[in-house]
Amino acid sequence: MKKSELELISRGLDGNLSPDERIRLEALRARDPEARTVERQWTALGDSLRRSPAAPPDAALAWQDIRRAIHQQAGEDEAAYAGRWRVQFRWAAGLAVLAIGTVLGLSGWRVLDGRTPLWVMTDPVESPANRVEWVIAEIPGATTMIYTDTETDLTVIWMDVAQTVDPRDS
Repeated sequence: MKKSELELISRGLDGNLSPDERIRLEALRARDPEARTVERQWTALGDSLRRSPAAPPDAALAWQDIRRAIHQQAGEDEAAYAGRWRVQFRWAAGLAVLAIGTVLGLSGWRVLDGRTPLWVMTDPVESPANRVEWVIAEIPGATTMIYTDTETDLTVIWMDVAQTVDPRDS
């Protein structure tokens, strides 16, 4: 028998035939005794399977399958997380190297120019290179400061006036 004839018999037993296919199946039964035998055997097999109760699945095997699926999914998640973590770590390490290189490069450039490096933290008020003078102003409650930057040779003068004092009162 051909594969197409066996498929026709199978679909006929399932009840999935068009009217033309039903006619072809009847003609096959009429001319081929092997087709009738196969159809009878498959019908008997289907009836026997429908009559026998299905064995309930083994609970231990079912849990084992569930555990395996969970562990497999967890392994895939961990591998994906580890991959993302490595990428993020590489970016962070690259940025850290870039930042350190920038600070050291600028500091070296400042040292070559004879200035204080960036990484030397000094308080500008207490630094010997810069000086701030405090002056008592004529306005009550006001303080005048004069700041001279030795690197740029700029002098800044500003006055801090307390908000509670009105200069017109004096």
